Amino acid sequence: MSGYNNNAYQRRGYGNSNSNSNNQFYSGSSSNQISTGSFVDAPMTFIAQATTNFMRRHYIMTFLWALGLLLVTMGKGYAIDPNTEHEFNKALDEAEIIEQTHLNDAYLNNEAMYQRYYRSKGWFSCDAYCQSNYQDYLRAQQQLADAKALHNAAISEARSIVGIFSDYA
Repeated sequence: MSGYNNNAYQRRGYGNSNSNSNNQFYSGSSSNQISTGSFVDAPMTFIAQATTNFMRRHYIMTFLWALGLLLVTMGKGYAIDPNTEHEFNKALDEAEIIEQTHLNDAYLNNEAMYQRYYRSKGWFSCDAYCQSNYQDYLRAQQQLADAKALHNAAISEARSIVGIFSDYA
């Protein structure tokens, strides 16, 4: 064993004929060894400790979260009268009509313009025809964004009729 420190090699138990094969790599007693059963509860212990530490550091936010959870769980929305329900359903129908006409048409136009642009562009360049198709595609994207905004505004208007704490909101 030239080049090795024989004393260190002997101390580790590799060349020692007196050591048995069970403690060749671990010289401690079996009571010092860690059992695998202690690792089973480790994730839950870690999560519980992290949650407790967070709750102690941010007690106001935790209290408000628990209060909100209690309010949402226990609280029910208030019932609305039949006239308000009729207005709400009418507003939702208008929003659905906007979705079925303007939004769907804008989506289909956007997809068609993108396919037209995609088929006209080259590998590395975009000529005048491609640039024209790209501008059409950008206009179609803007129309789609406007249609989505119109639909979202109609939904928001319908929800504003019944209020945030109603059964329908």
